Amino acid sequence: VINANVKSIEDHGYILHLGSSSFSGFLPRSDGN
Repeated sequence: VINANVKSIEDHGYILHLGSSSFSGFLPRSDGN
């Protein structure tokens, strides 16, 4: 299990903060297609 917080919302997805300043990620947003 990885806990993540949304750091910012972008046009095409979300920037995630993964608990450490050296770890971040991107989660693409689905447009429903």
